[in-house]
Amino acid sequence: MSTDRDYTTITGEIPEGGVSPVSYEIQRSRFLSYVIHAEDEDEVRTWLAALKKEHYDARHAPYAMVLGADASRQRSSDDGEPGGTAGSPILEAITARGITYAAVAVVRYFGGVELGAGGLARAYGGTVAQALRLVPMLLHERCALLDAHLPPADAGRLEAVLRAARQKIEAEGRGRVVVVFQPHLYSRTAEFAEEFAAALSLADEAIVLDIFGAREHPVDGVTSRLITNAMTIPTTYVVDFSAAPAAVADIVQPGDIVLTMGAGNVTMLADEILNHVS
Repeated sequence: MSTDRDYTTITGEIPEGGVSPVSYEIQRSRFLSYVIHAEDEDEVRTWLAALKKEHYDARHAPYAMVLGADASRQRSSDDGEPGGTAGSPILEAITARGITYAAVAVVRYFGGVELGAGGLARAYGGTVAQALRLVPMLLHERCALLDAHLPPADAGRLEAVLRAARQKIEAEGRGRVVVVFQPHLYSRTAEFAEEFAAALSLADEAIVLDIFGAREHPVDGVTSRLITNAMTIPTTYVVDFSAAPAAVADIVQPGDIVLTMGAGNVTMLADEILNHVS
């Protein structure tokens, strides 16, 4: 792909075990969102044919695609749903995030209850919006942004994702790996601080957020400093969650891969980070 225009797209490198399909259920109808990076319409058609073959027993599989660096080529289909209740909401969910070179299909298994036009539109649009928050995004020519929602205390997977990012950087011959990490639970932070620090130090630079306590109460002496003090790369400790996007924007450079990682709400930062670096 060659262009002078900056654009946001799907990387096509969804982690093993991935985040697609994203499932949403309402009134016993099940909606499965599938997302791919796509360069042209033929690629999308081939993918759709395989998807429909896999879900031969599903009632509908509407889709939308956006192609071109300027997102000028847009297509959608309701695939038998009432006009404007499926393809259009899917397309709107894609364009709302400024994404191109991407296609989304939603497989619907009918649950026996009619949802009405408004219910269908909300269901299709909602499940696609959720899916697009989870798939890896690439901001072309600026920075790559990858959300990785990790199982709690899984320093091994943290290391695996960072090594994969490092390989991508080395293959492209430019950029750095920048990680935004949110520790999950005080007990796990205390137990696995050194393992997290070692894994995070595989990046070039890091921003570490305050601990996402979830069900636990704060523990005296247990903060993200247990991790940052053991790290061997330039690291910024950001206590204020809302300040994280600006902190990323201050350090990110063209060609960098930025990873938001953790098992809490860190992956909700994706849109804000993109807004700050765009």
